[in-house]
Amino acid sequence: MSKFRAFLAIDVDDEIKNQIKIFQDKLKKLDNNLKYVNLDNLHLTLKFFGDIDVEKEKEIKIAISKIIPNQNSFNLKISSSGVFPNENYIKVLWVGVKENVSLIELYKNLDNEFNKLGFKKEKSYSSHLTVARIKKTNKKKEILDILNEFKNHKFGDIKVNKIILKESKLTSKGSIYTDREIFEL
Repeated sequence: MSKFRAFLAIDVDDEIKNQIKIFQDKLKKLDNNLKYVNLDNLHLTLKFFGDIDVEKEKEIKIAISKIIPNQNSFNLKISSSGVFPNENYIKVLWVGVKENVSLIELYKNLDNEFNKLGFKKEKSYSSHLTVARIKKTNKKKEILDILNEFKNHKFGDIKVNKIILKESKLTSKGSIYTDREIFEL
């Protein structure tokens, strides 16, 4: 049985993508070794499943369907910027999502259902949009200066009215995402 990489996500609208493009363009002027996330691939990950087969996909869809009827749509505020794991050792540059009770509740309910299917329960959830990844740079101070400039930037709001089970194909030109199923809130 063939397997595919899968994750559950919230898509980002064009207004947010345009704001993040401004942030990315400023970083690109540094001529550094950042690998930028394609704006069309920007998303907020709710759960990364890794490699699954069609049978596990069916179980995941059933689990999601148990949670969705009790979940109303909600808005997320996208603001701030930062890095993982820390400023001394930068691997990922991100844009933040302001803490939101509806998002946390949705995440916890889904995580509980996924745990019943054998997926590891997450210790904590850090909602963010990955903007770029970095392997090595000699422009760390300049990157941190730009991050500081966008630290309190308000990128906009996302109206969350659906979540999407996606397939991810890794290619030499980056990841290609395909929607497997859309769940309306």
